[in-house]
Amino acid sequence: DGGAVADPGLGRVPTDDQATAAVQERVALADDGSSAVIVRLDRKPNAREQTTVTWVPAEDPSKAWKKPLKPANRVPLALPIPRGRGLVLVSEIPDAANEIRVYDPKGVEAYRMAGSPERVIELRGTDSGRFVAADLAYETGKLSPGDRAIWIYDVASRTAWTHPWKYGDDDEVTAWKLLEDGTLETDSA
Repeated sequence: DGGAVADPGLGRVPTDDQATAAVQERVALADDGSSAVIVRLDRKPNAREQTTVTWVPAEDPSKAWKKPLKPANRVPLALPIPRGRGLVLVSEIPDAANEIRVYDPKGVEAYRMAGSPERVIELRGTDSGRFVAADLAYETGKLSPGDRAIWIYDVASRTAWTHPWKYGDDDEVTAWKLLEDGTLETDSA
């Protein structure tokens, strides 16, 4: 109800020291405030970094769930899906392509795109939480659907599709928007 439920005594780490801080946490809130994600990175001497992802629904925080990722995996992007529908996260794996994972509200992995994009630029979701999307970048010269692609995932039907495009083509995407019905609206060069 807008009141603080815990005060962990947060401290700020100067930007120059963030890469070596023993604990680093980032928090992202769903656009509608229905849930939040906490991405915690623990660094211990003589051990690989450990990332833990915690999803907390605002309606009932006792239904929160926590997932430790494999050691040395990091999470550059995490998007709590509006209406408390779960979480989309991007996992950076050492010497490998990014992974996109979608978790449902119970913490069950509903979808994983492994080994496809070299990098995920951005995550977006619709206000209803029905659809989520990612802007994907591929390494030039590798077999891929294109230099770039927009990936769209239907949370309700658990299906996904991509809209590939290449730099310099007539359909090069300069801007894009995910509409409430899952339609991708793009501006071309």
